[in-house]
Amino acid sequence: PLARQLGAVNTLAIRDGRLFGYNTDGPGFLRSAKEAFGVDVRDLSILILGAGGGAGRAVAVQCALAGARRLVLTNRTPEKAIQIKDEILKLNPRLEVRTAQPETGSPYLCTAASVAEVDLIVNATSLGMKDVDPALIPPNSLRAGQMIFDMVYRAGGETALIQAARQAGAKHVDGMGLLLHQGAISFEHWFGGSAPLEVMRAGLIAA
Repeated sequence: PLARQLGAVNTLAIRDGRLFGYNTDGPGFLRSAKEAFGVDVRDLSILILGAGGGAGRAVAVQCALAGARRLVLTNRTPEKAIQIKDEILKLNPRLEVRTAQPETGSPYLCTAASVAEVDLIVNATSLGMKDVDPALIPPNSLRAGQMIFDMVYRAGGETALIQAARQAGAKHVDGMGLLLHQGAISFEHWFGGSAPLEVMRAGLIAA
């Protein structure tokens, strides 16, 4: 049922010849955000960059189900963000949800004002994997005290968004913790019981 709400399946379990589908994006995000920042998404104002994609959509819906105070959704294709907004409001009509669009001609996904008004910013796009990728948000728009969750992770160094967060004094984490907790949730679906999280973390770091 959760995978159906989140709109995607990324883990399959076979039991008695039947296929069961699960989604680890949403639950994995909640676990890794809690571990990284020590807070639940409940009552937070959250900006999701790339909310129209599979992972972005899952995170947006999961935050709505978890009781976020406010969601701001952006996407390169604005129609997709509007569609996700409408779906979320069907699940939680009381939630404040809006879409944010950049100024005309702007290369960014949203305005500096949209960035400044939220507690948590989630990058659910693939931008940041390469040094040549364009920036996601206007320069100098982050502030100290904000939380930045970049789903992208790089073996070769920090993404531009993480670097900007560090310079602004914002709390930040990349997508490695999300990958860990996604794997742990898949493990639990396959084998039952709790996953050996620290063993998995050590293996992930070593890899």
